[in-house]
Amino acid sequence: MPQVYTAGTLVPPNAQIQSITEGVIVAWEFNLTMIGKYLMRINSTTGSEPDLSLNLRGIDFGGETTGDNVCVVGCNTLVGGSSDNVLNGAFISCFDRSSTGSLTTKWTKFMSLNIFTGLSSQVGWEHIQMDETHIYVATRGTRLTISGDTQSDNQFDTPGPAYAAVAKIKISDGSIVWIKRFQFGTSGSFQNAKGITSLALRPDALYASISVLYIDAGYDYLKINPSDGSSIGVSGLSASVTMPNTANLPGYSILTGYNLTTTYTAGSSNVTTVSVTLDETDLNSTVSNQWHIEPTYVKYPLNTFSSSVNSSAAAVCSATINQTYYFQGTGTGPAAGDNIFSNASGTVLPSGRYRTTSTEFLLVGSNGLVESVNNCSGNTLKPFLVGNPQSSDTNICSQASAQATYYHDGSGTFPVVNDIVYLFNNTNNPVDGGTGMNWPYFPAGPVGPDGWFRITGSTGTVQSQTNCP
Repeated sequence: MPQVYTAGTLVPPNAQIQSITEGVIVAWEFNLTMIGKYLMRINSTTGSEPDLSLNLRGIDFGGETTGDNVCVVGCNTLVGGSSDNVLNGAFISCFDRSSTGSLTTKWTKFMSLNIFTGLSSQVGWEHIQMDETHIYVATRGTRLTISGDTQSDNQFDTPGPAYAAVAKIKISDGSIVWIKRFQFGTSGSFQNAKGITSLALRPDALYASISVLYIDAGYDYLKINPSDGSSIGVSGLSASVTMPNTANLPGYSILTGYNLTTTYTAGSSNVTTVSVTLDETDLNSTVSNQWHIEPTYVKYPLNTFSSSVNSSAAAVCSATINQTYYFQGTGTGPAAGDNIFSNASGTVLPSGRYRTTSTEFLLVGSNGLVESVNNCSGNTLKPFLVGNPQSSDTNICSQASAQATYYHDGSGTFPVVNDIVYLFNNTNNPVDGGTGMNWPYFPAGPVGPDGWFRITGSTGTVQSQTNCP
Protein backbone atom coordinates (compact mmCIF):
# COMPACT_ATOMS: atom_id res chain seq x y z
CA MET A 1 0.00 0.00 0.00
CA PRO A 2 1.26 3.55 -0.67
CA GLN A 3 2.90 5.13 2.35
CA VAL A 4 3.16 8.74 1.13
CA TYR A 5 0.65 10.89 -0.76
CA THR A 6 1.35 14.22 -2.43
CA ALA A 7 -1.00 16.77 -3.98
CA GLY A 8 -0.31 19.51 -6.49
CA THR A 9 -1.14 21.10 -9.82
CA LEU A 10 0.00 20.88 -13.41
CA VAL A 11 -0.77 22.41 -16.79
CA PRO A 12 -1.65 19.62 -19.25
CA PRO A 13 -0.08 19.83 -22.70
CA ASN A 14 -3.44 19.51 -24.44
CA ALA A 15 -5.22 22.23 -22.48
CA GLN A 16 -7.63 24.25 -24.60
CA ILE A 17 -5.92 27.31 -23.22
CA GLN A 18 -2.62 27.19 -21.39
CA SER A 19 -4.12 28.72 -18.25
CA ILE A 20 -6.21 25.61 -17.53
CA THR A 21 -4.78 23.49 -14.73
CA GLU A 22 -5.40 19.97 -13.42
CA GLY A 23 -5.00 18.57 -9.95
CA VAL A 24 -2.63 15.66 -9.38
CA ILE A 25 -2.39 13.15 -6.52
CA VAL A 26 0.71 10.95 -6.50
CA ALA A 27 1.12 7.79 -4.39
CA TRP A 28 4.63 6.79 -3.26
CA GLU A 29 6.47 4.17 -1.26
CA PHE A 30 8.50 5.28 1.77
CA ASN A 31 11.60 5.69 -0.38
CA LEU A 32 9.65 7.87 -2.88
CA THR A 33 9.36 5.17 -5.48
CA MET A 34 6.32 6.26 -7.43
CA ILE A 35 3.39 3.83 -7.41
CA GLY A 36 1.02 5.83 -9.56
CA LYS A 37 -0.73 9.16 -10.07
CA TYR A 38 -4.28 10.45 -10.36
CA LEU A 39 -4.98 13.39 -12.67
CA MET A 40 -8.13 15.27 -11.72
CA ARG A 41 -10.18 17.60 -13.89
CA ILE A 42 -13.41 19.53 -13.38
CA ASN A 43 -16.13 19.23 -16.00
CA SER A 44 -19.34 21.16 -16.48
CA THR A 45 -22.31 18.78 -16.61
CA THR A 46 -24.14 21.27 -18.84
CA GLY A 47 -21.20 21.90 -21.18
CA SER A 48 -21.52 25.65 -20.70
CA GLU A 49 -18.08 26.07 -19.10
CA PRO A 50 -15.54 23.85 -20.85
CA ASP A 51 -12.40 25.47 -19.43
CA LEU A 52 -12.33 24.95 -15.69
CA SER A 53 -9.17 24.93 -13.61
CA LEU A 54 -8.40 22.89 -10.52
CA ASN A 55 -5.53 23.67 -8.16
CA LEU A 56 -4.88 21.19 -5.33
CA ARG A 57 -3.40 22.72 -2.18
CA GLY A 58 -3.55 20.11 0.58
CA ILE A 59 -3.99 16.39 1.22
CA ASP A 60 -4.54 14.24 4.30
CA PHE A 61 -5.83 10.79 5.26
CA GLY A 62 -7.94 9.43 8.11
CA GLY A 63 -11.02 7.57 9.18
CA GLU A 64 -11.60 4.20 10.84
CA THR A 65 -8.17 4.28 12.55
CA THR A 66 -6.40 2.90 9.48
CA GLY A 67 -6.55 5.92 7.23
CA ASP A 68 -9.01 4.39 4.77
CA ASN A 69 -9.92 7.78 3.30
CA VAL A 70 -7.73 10.23 1.40
CA CYS A 71 -9.06 13.79 1.00
CA VAL A 72 -7.76 16.79 -0.93
CA VAL A 73 -8.63 20.48 -0.93
CA GLY A 74 -7.98 23.32 -3.32
CA CYS A 75 -9.53 26.05 -5.43
CA ASN A 76 -11.12 26.27 -8.86
CA THR A 77 -12.69 28.61 -11.42
CA LEU A 78 -16.36 27.94 -10.79
CA VAL A 79 -17.42 31.27 -9.30
CA GLY A 80 -17.96 34.07 -11.79
CA GLY A 81 -16.98 31.88 -14.77
CA SER A 82 -13.54 31.02 -16.04
CA SER A 83 -12.99 34.16 -18.10
CA ASP A 84 -11.61 36.15 -15.18
CA ASN A 85 -8.76 33.62 -14.68
CA VAL A 86 -9.33 33.66 -10.95
CA LEU A 87 -9.36 30.48 -8.86
CA ASN A 88 -12.19 31.68 -6.68
CA GLY A 89 -14.17 28.57 -5.80
CA ALA A 90 -13.50 26.15 -2.94
CA PHE A 91 -12.96 22.49 -3.72
CA ILE A 92 -12.85 19.37 -1.54
CA SER A 93 -12.93 15.72 -2.59
CA CYS A 94 -12.64 12.50 -0.57
CA PHE A 95 -11.62 9.07 -1.82
CA ASP A 96 -12.01 5.57 -0.41
CA ARG A 97 -8.63 3.84 -0.18
CA SER A 98 -8.56 0.09 -0.83
CA SER A 99 -6.22 -2.43 0.80
CA THR A 100 -3.92 -2.02 -2.21
CA GLY A 101 -3.95 1.78 -1.96
CA SER A 102 -6.12 2.51 -5.01
CA LEU A 103 -8.47 5.49 -4.71
CA THR A 104 -12.18 5.60 -5.59
CA THR A 105 -14.11 8.88 -5.42
CA LYS A 106 -16.29 8.97 -2.29
CA TRP A 107 -17.79 12.47 -2.69
CA THR A 108 -16.85 15.88 -4.05
CA LYS A 109 -18.04 19.37 -3.05
CA PHE A 110 -17.74 22.59 -5.02
CA MET A 111 -18.36 25.65 -2.86
CA SER A 112 -18.45 29.44 -2.95
CA LEU A 113 -17.06 30.92 0.27
CA ASN A 114 -18.40 34.44 0.61
CA ILE A 115 -16.09 35.82 3.27
CA PHE A 116 -15.46 39.36 1.97
CA THR A 117 -16.86 41.79 -0.60
CA GLY A 118 -16.28 41.00 -4.26
CA LEU A 119 -17.37 37.69 -5.74
CA SER A 120 -14.29 37.37 -7.93
CA SER A 121 -12.12 37.66 -4.85
CA GLN A 122 -13.49 34.64 -3.02
CA VAL A 123 -11.07 31.94 -1.98
CA GLY A 124 -10.54 28.21 -1.98
CA TRP A 125 -9.53 25.74 0.71
CA GLU A 126 -5.81 25.69 1.35
CA HIS A 127 -5.20 23.56 4.47
CA ILE A 128 -6.58 20.22 5.61
CA GLN A 129 -6.38 18.04 8.73
CA MET A 130 -8.29 14.80 9.39
CA ASP A 131 -9.06 12.62 12.39
CA GLU A 132 -11.17 9.47 12.65
CA THR A 133 -14.50 11.04 11.72
CA HIS A 134 -14.04 14.61 10.51
CA ILE A 135 -12.10 16.87 8.16
CA TYR A 136 -10.90 20.33 9.20
CA VAL A 137 -10.15 22.79 6.40
CA ALA A 138 -9.10 26.41 6.19
CA THR A 139 -8.60 29.09 3.59
CA ARG A 140 -5.63 31.34 3.70
CA GLY A 141 -7.24 34.68 2.91
CA THR A 142 -5.88 35.03 -0.61
CA ARG A 143 -6.94 34.19 -4.11
CA LEU A 144 -4.97 32.65 -6.96
CA THR A 145 -4.75 34.37 -10.34
CA ILE A 146 -3.83 32.32 -13.41
CA SER A 147 -1.51 33.90 -15.96
CA GLY A 148 -0.39 31.90 -19.02
CA ASP A 149 1.32 28.68 -17.95
CA THR A 150 1.91 29.74 -14.39
CA GLN A 151 -0.10 30.25 -11.26
CA SER A 152 0.48 33.63 -9.64
CA ASP A 153 0.08 33.13 -5.90
CA ASN A 154 -0.94 36.69 -4.99
CA GLN A 155 -1.47 38.13 -1.56
CA PHE A 156 -4.81 39.70 -0.92
CA ASP A 157 -4.12 43.43 -0.88
CA THR A 158 -6.66 45.47 1.04
CA PRO A 159 -6.71 48.44 3.39
CA GLY A 160 -9.31 46.71 5.52
CA PRO A 161 -9.24 43.65 7.78
CA ALA A 162 -8.12 40.22 6.62
CA TYR A 163 -10.53 37.27 6.57
CA ALA A 164 -10.24 33.50 6.47
CA ALA A 165 -12.72 30.61 6.69
CA VAL A 166 -12.34 27.44 8.78
CA ALA A 167 -14.74 24.47 8.53
CA LYS A 168 -15.48 21.06 10.04
CA ILE A 169 -16.85 18.44 7.61
CA LYS A 170 -17.91 14.79 8.06
CA ILE A 171 -15.72 12.22 6.32
CA SER A 172 -18.67 9.88 5.76
CA ASP A 173 -20.79 12.08 3.49
CA GLY A 174 -19.24 15.56 3.25
CA SER A 175 -21.93 17.21 5.36
CA ILE A 176 -20.84 20.44 7.03
CA VAL A 177 -20.77 20.57 10.84
CA TRP A 178 -19.73 24.24 11.05
CA ILE A 179 -18.01 26.97 9.06
CA LYS A 180 -16.55 30.04 10.75
CA ARG A 181 -15.28 33.27 9.24
CA PHE A 182 -12.37 34.74 11.15
CA GLN A 183 -11.57 38.43 10.90
CA PHE A 184 -8.05 39.61 11.67
CA GLY A 185 -7.69 43.30 12.49
CA THR A 186 -10.00 46.19 11.75
CA SER A 187 -10.36 48.77 9.00
CA GLY A 188 -7.00 50.09 7.87
CA SER A 189 -4.98 47.25 9.38
CA PHE A 190 -3.48 43.97 8.21
CA GLN A 191 -2.77 45.02 4.64
CA ASN A 192 -1.27 42.37 2.35
CA ALA A 193 -2.29 39.72 4.87
CA LYS A 194 -1.98 36.07 3.89
CA GLY A 195 -4.33 35.06 6.67
CA ILE A 196 -4.01 31.41 7.81
CA THR A 197 -0.72 29.90 6.63
CA SER A 198 -0.85 26.49 8.35
CA LEU A 199 -3.24 24.22 10.24
CA ALA A 200 -2.47 21.53 12.83
CA LEU A 201 -4.99 19.27 14.58
CA ARG A 202 -4.30 17.97 18.07
CA PRO A 203 -6.66 16.19 20.49
CA ASP A 204 -7.49 19.35 22.40
CA ALA A 205 -7.50 22.03 19.71
CA LEU A 206 -7.10 23.07 16.12
CA TYR A 207 -4.06 25.36 15.83
CA ALA A 208 -3.52 27.86 13.01
CA SER A 209 -0.64 30.19 12.23
CA ILE A 210 -1.47 33.65 10.87
CA SER A 211 0.67 35.76 8.56
CA VAL A 212 0.10 39.52 8.53
CA LEU A 213 2.18 42.51 7.46
CA TYR A 214 2.48 46.13 8.39
CA ILE A 215 0.12 47.19 11.15
CA ASP A 216 -0.05 44.97 14.24
CA ALA A 217 1.99 42.16 12.70
CA GLY A 218 3.72 39.80 15.08
CA TYR A 219 4.00 36.14 16.13
CA ASP A 220 0.35 35.40 15.61
CA TYR A 221 -1.50 32.13 16.15
CA LEU A 222 -5.06 30.96 16.53
CA LYS A 223 -6.43 28.20 18.76
CA ILE A 224 -9.84 26.82 17.78
CA ASN A 225 -12.19 24.46 19.62
CA PRO A 226 -12.78 21.53 17.20
CA SER A 227 -16.27 20.82 18.56
CA ASP A 228 -17.86 24.16 17.65
CA GLY A 229 -15.22 26.36 15.96
CA SER A 230 -15.00 28.87 18.79
CA SER A 231 -11.67 30.55 19.59
CA ILE A 232 -9.79 29.38 22.65
CA GLY A 233 -7.59 31.63 24.74
CA VAL A 234 -7.31 34.32 22.05
CA SER A 235 -7.83 37.90 23.14
CA GLY A 236 -7.95 40.83 20.74
CA LEU A 237 -6.37 38.94 17.84
CA SER A 238 -9.48 37.95 15.92
CA ALA A 239 -13.24 37.78 15.83
CA SER A 240 -15.36 35.01 14.31
CA VAL A 241 -18.92 34.52 13.06
CA THR A 242 -20.79 31.45 11.87
CA MET A 243 -21.19 31.23 8.09
CA PRO A 244 -24.67 29.91 7.17
CA ASN A 245 -25.65 28.25 3.90
CA THR A 246 -26.51 31.45 2.05
CA ALA A 247 -25.19 33.59 -0.77
CA ASN A 248 -25.12 36.56 1.58
CA LEU A 249 -21.97 37.86 3.26
CA PRO A 250 -20.66 36.05 5.25
CA GLY A 251 -21.93 32.69 4.05
CA TYR A 252 -21.27 29.75 1.78
CA SER A 253 -23.05 28.15 -1.18
CA ILE A 254 -22.84 24.60 -2.55
CA LEU A 255 -22.30 24.79 -6.32
CA THR A 256 -23.95 22.29 -8.67
CA GLY A 257 -23.57 21.50 -12.36
CA TYR A 258 -20.02 20.14 -12.14
CA ASN A 259 -18.33 16.80 -11.73
CA LEU A 260 -14.82 15.48 -11.22
CA THR A 261 -13.06 13.05 -13.52
CA THR A 262 -9.93 11.15 -12.50
CA THR A 263 -7.42 9.32 -14.66
CA TYR A 264 -5.03 6.86 -13.02
CA THR A 265 -1.58 6.04 -14.36
CA ALA A 266 0.42 3.28 -12.66
CA GLY A 267 4.19 3.11 -12.37
CA SER A 268 7.01 5.61 -12.50
CA SER A 269 8.19 5.44 -16.10
CA ASN A 270 7.05 8.98 -16.79
CA VAL A 271 8.75 10.57 -13.78
CA THR A 272 12.40 11.46 -13.44
CA THR A 273 13.79 12.18 -9.97
CA VAL A 274 16.51 14.83 -9.95
CA SER A 275 17.77 15.44 -6.42
CA VAL A 276 14.52 16.27 -4.68
CA THR A 277 12.84 17.81 -7.74
CA LEU A 278 10.29 15.73 -9.63
CA ASP A 279 9.90 16.65 -13.30
CA GLU A 280 7.27 15.27 -15.63
CA THR A 281 9.18 14.20 -18.71
CA ASP A 282 6.10 13.73 -20.89
CA LEU A 283 4.70 17.25 -20.46
CA ASN A 284 5.65 20.55 -22.00
CA SER A 285 5.44 22.11 -18.55
CA THR A 286 6.94 20.93 -15.32
CA VAL A 287 4.92 20.10 -12.23
CA SER A 288 5.27 23.58 -10.87
CA ASN A 289 3.09 23.66 -7.80
CA GLN A 290 3.36 20.77 -5.34
CA TRP A 291 1.81 21.98 -2.11
CA HIS A 292 1.52 19.11 0.33
CA ILE A 293 3.18 15.83 1.19
CA GLU A 294 1.62 13.37 3.66
CA PRO A 295 3.60 10.30 4.83
CA THR A 296 0.98 8.02 6.29
CA TYR A 297 3.11 6.24 8.85
CA VAL A 298 3.47 9.36 11.00
CA LYS A 299 -0.25 10.09 11.10
CA TYR A 300 -0.84 8.00 14.21
CA PRO A 301 1.87 7.50 16.87
CA LEU A 302 3.67 4.16 16.66
CA ASN A 303 3.15 1.83 19.62
CA THR A 304 5.42 -1.04 20.68
CA PHE A 305 4.65 -4.74 20.96
CA SER A 306 6.64 -7.88 21.77
CA SER A 307 7.17 -10.47 19.06
CA SER A 308 9.27 -13.31 17.76
CA VAL A 309 11.29 -13.00 14.58
CA ASN A 310 9.73 -14.06 11.30
CA SER A 311 9.12 -17.82 11.50
CA SER A 312 7.78 -20.59 9.29
CA ALA A 313 4.25 -21.93 9.57
CA ALA A 314 5.51 -25.00 11.39
CA ALA A 315 7.73 -23.10 13.83
CA VAL A 316 5.88 -19.87 14.58
CA CYS A 317 3.85 -21.16 17.55
CA SER A 318 7.00 -22.32 19.34
CA ALA A 319 9.19 -19.34 18.38
CA THR A 320 10.82 -17.27 21.14
CA ILE A 321 9.28 -13.85 21.80
CA ASN A 322 12.41 -11.70 22.12
CA GLN A 323 11.85 -8.73 19.78
CA THR A 324 10.35 -5.27 20.20
CA TYR A 325 8.50 -4.05 17.10
CA TYR A 326 6.13 -1.17 16.38
CA PHE A 327 2.60 -0.90 15.07
CA GLN A 328 0.25 1.76 13.80
CA GLY A 329 -3.14 1.30 15.41
CA THR A 330 -5.36 2.20 18.34
CA GLY A 331 -5.48 -1.11 20.23
CA THR A 332 -3.17 -2.49 22.91
CA GLY A 333 -1.57 -4.69 20.26
CA PRO A 334 -1.57 -5.10 16.47
CA ALA A 335 -4.88 -5.96 14.83
CA ALA A 336 -5.86 -6.91 11.30
CA GLY A 337 -5.43 -3.86 9.06
CA ASP A 338 -2.67 -2.30 11.19
CA ASN A 339 0.80 -1.66 9.78
CA ILE A 340 3.81 -2.99 11.71
CA PHE A 341 7.41 -1.82 11.62
CA SER A 342 10.81 -2.96 12.82
CA ASN A 343 11.65 0.43 14.37
CA ALA A 344 10.11 3.75 15.38
CA SER A 345 11.23 5.35 12.11
CA GLY A 346 8.75 3.26 10.16
CA THR A 347 10.87 0.57 8.49
CA VAL A 348 8.36 -2.01 7.28
CA LEU A 349 8.59 -5.56 8.64
CA PRO A 350 8.99 -8.26 5.98
CA SER A 351 5.98 -10.43 5.25
CA GLY A 352 5.70 -13.60 7.30
CA ARG A 353 4.51 -14.95 10.64
CA TYR A 354 5.29 -13.36 14.02
CA ARG A 355 4.40 -14.86 17.39
CA THR A 356 3.08 -12.21 19.79
CA THR A 357 1.70 -14.24 22.74
CA SER A 358 1.78 -17.80 23.97
CA THR A 359 -1.31 -18.56 21.88
CA GLU A 360 -1.33 -16.07 18.98
CA PHE A 361 0.71 -15.01 15.97
CA LEU A 362 0.38 -12.36 13.24
CA LEU A 363 0.19 -13.11 9.55
CA VAL A 364 1.86 -10.12 7.86
CA GLY A 365 1.56 -9.35 4.16
CA SER A 366 3.23 -6.84 1.89
CA ASN A 367 4.15 -3.37 3.18
CA GLY A 368 3.91 -4.55 6.79
CA LEU A 369 0.10 -4.89 6.72
CA VAL A 370 -1.33 -7.30 9.30
CA GLU A 371 -3.62 -9.62 7.36
CA SER A 372 -4.87 -11.58 10.38
CA VAL A 373 -4.31 -12.37 14.05
CA ASN A 374 -4.31 -16.16 14.39
CA ASN A 375 -4.67 -18.67 17.20
CA CYS A 376 -1.98 -21.31 17.37
CA SER A 377 -4.61 -24.00 17.65
CA GLY A 378 -5.85 -23.10 14.19
CA ASN A 379 -4.23 -23.31 10.79
CA THR A 380 -1.66 -20.95 9.31
CA LEU A 381 -2.32 -21.24 5.60
CA LYS A 382 -2.80 -18.41 3.08
CA PRO A 383 -5.61 -18.54 0.48
CA PHE A 384 -5.07 -17.64 -3.19
CA LEU A 385 -6.91 -18.06 -6.50
CA VAL A 386 -5.94 -20.64 -9.14
CA GLY A 387 -7.14 -21.53 -12.64
CA ASN A 388 -7.31 -24.78 -14.56
CA PRO A 389 -4.07 -26.79 -14.47
CA GLN A 390 -2.17 -27.82 -17.59
CA SER A 391 0.65 -30.27 -18.13
CA SER A 392 2.47 -27.72 -20.34
CA ASP A 393 2.80 -23.98 -20.00
CA THR A 394 1.41 -23.28 -23.49
CA ASN A 395 -1.27 -20.56 -23.34
CA ILE A 396 -1.45 -20.88 -19.55
CA CYS A 397 -1.43 -17.09 -19.17
CA SER A 398 -4.45 -16.70 -21.46
CA GLN A 399 -7.00 -18.00 -18.97
CA ALA A 400 -9.67 -15.42 -18.24
CA SER A 401 -10.56 -16.09 -14.62
CA ALA A 402 -9.86 -18.14 -11.51
CA GLN A 403 -11.63 -21.45 -10.93
CA ALA A 404 -10.85 -22.32 -7.31
CA THR A 405 -9.24 -21.22 -4.05
CA TYR A 406 -6.16 -23.11 -2.88
CA TYR A 407 -3.96 -22.57 0.18
CA HIS A 408 -0.21 -22.48 0.77
CA ASP A 409 2.14 -22.37 3.76
CA GLY A 410 4.45 -19.64 2.44
CA SER A 411 4.64 -16.01 3.57
CA GLY A 412 3.88 -14.32 0.27
CA THR A 413 0.58 -13.69 -1.50
CA PHE A 414 1.28 -16.55 -3.90
CA PRO A 415 3.36 -19.73 -3.44
CA VAL A 416 7.03 -19.82 -4.40
CA VAL A 417 9.58 -22.62 -4.72
CA ASN A 418 9.50 -25.03 -1.73
CA ASP A 419 6.16 -23.76 -0.43
CA ILE A 420 3.48 -26.43 -0.04
CA VAL A 421 0.07 -25.97 -1.69
CA TYR A 422 -3.12 -27.51 -0.26
CA LEU A 423 -6.62 -28.04 -1.64
CA PHE A 424 -8.32 -26.87 1.55
CA ASN A 425 -7.60 -24.71 4.56
CA ASN A 426 -5.76 -27.46 6.37
CA THR A 427 -2.67 -29.63 5.82
CA ASN A 428 -4.52 -32.88 5.14
CA ASN A 429 -4.82 -32.53 1.36
CA PRO A 430 -1.68 -31.38 -0.47
CA VAL A 431 -2.10 -30.77 -4.19
CA ASP A 432 -1.12 -33.77 -6.34
CA GLY A 433 0.80 -32.77 -9.46
CA GLY A 434 1.36 -36.29 -10.74
CA THR A 435 4.08 -36.35 -13.39
CA GLY A 436 4.05 -32.57 -13.46
CA MET A 437 1.26 -29.94 -13.70
CA ASN A 438 1.16 -26.14 -13.92
CA TRP A 439 -1.45 -24.02 -12.12
CA PRO A 440 -2.03 -20.34 -13.03
CA TYR A 441 -2.63 -18.02 -10.07
CA PHE A 442 -4.79 -14.94 -10.16
CA PRO A 443 -5.14 -11.60 -8.38
CA ALA A 444 -8.56 -10.73 -7.05
CA GLY A 445 -11.03 -9.74 -9.74
CA PRO A 446 -11.84 -10.85 -13.30
CA VAL A 447 -8.37 -10.40 -14.77
CA GLY A 448 -5.76 -12.71 -16.23
CA PRO A 449 -3.23 -14.66 -14.15
CA ASP A 450 -0.14 -13.11 -12.58
CA GLY A 451 1.92 -16.26 -13.16
CA TRP A 452 1.98 -20.02 -12.58
CA PHE A 453 3.62 -22.64 -10.40
CA ARG A 454 4.54 -26.26 -11.09
CA ILE A 455 4.10 -29.28 -8.82
CA THR A 456 5.36 -32.78 -9.45
CA GLY A 457 4.31 -35.64 -7.18
CA SER A 458 1.82 -35.78 -4.33
CA THR A 459 3.49 -33.68 -1.61
CA GLY A 460 2.17 -30.33 -2.91
CA THR A 461 5.69 -28.88 -2.98
CA VAL A 462 6.27 -26.14 -5.56
CA GLN A 463 9.21 -26.95 -7.86
CA SER A 464 9.16 -23.78 -9.96
CA GLN A 465 7.30 -20.49 -10.28
CA THR A 466 7.10 -18.20 -13.32
CA ASN A 467 5.49 -14.78 -13.86
CA CYS A 468 3.14 -14.16 -16.77
CA PRO A 469 4.33 -11.58 -19.32
